[in-house]
Amino acid sequence: MSCSVTIRECVPEDWESVRGLLATLTECPPMSAEEVGEIFKIRSASNIVTVVAVSSDAIVGTASLVVEQKLIRGGKCVGHIEDVVTSPSHQGKGVGRALIEHLVTLSSEKNCYKIILDCDDKNIGFYKKFGFNVCENHMRKNL
Repeated sequence: MSCSVTIRECVPEDWESVRGLLATLTECPPMSAEEVGEIFKIRSASNIVTVVAVSSDAIVGTASLVVEQKLIRGGKCVGHIEDVVTSPSHQGKGVGRALIEHLVTLSSEKNCYKIILDCDDKNIGFYKKFGFNVCENHMRKNL
């Protein structure tokens, strides 16, 4: 069953709601309003867009798009989708779909020639619905 959601750009005032969602994915400690404001400025200057899904005046999902300018492919960009999360109470109701569709459209508008993302194996089927395919390998080094 779908729910009605609106996708809009995240603003600093959304932070506590977004933090609650992100904390279901990984460590996400509290920050002061000043710290949040500074991070939003840095992210904006770095071509990072975070969106939220809103249903009945509540933030029920979030995701980010990092746009990387390339020196190859005629200077086109690569979109990196990050930190996709839906409130447990709204999973399976079209929130994730709305977030991904919005970021795919935004990637196209931002001159991206491809979009990449990392996900758990259990989420591969979800992303395949949007035309994503398993491709290459992912390497990681924790610092």
